[in-house]
Amino acid sequence: MYAVHSVAKSHKKGRQLSALLNIESKHALYAFEHSCNTLA
Repeated sequence: MYAVHSVAKSHKKGRQLSALLNIESKHALYAFEHSCNTLA
């Protein structure tokens, strides 16, 4: 039972981390596109 709980806990952390990375990558992509538009 304890193992299942720890796995669920780490899975939740992993989802939070992937969501954060997703936001970061979208922000980076937006900044990249914006800089390309500025240069063009």
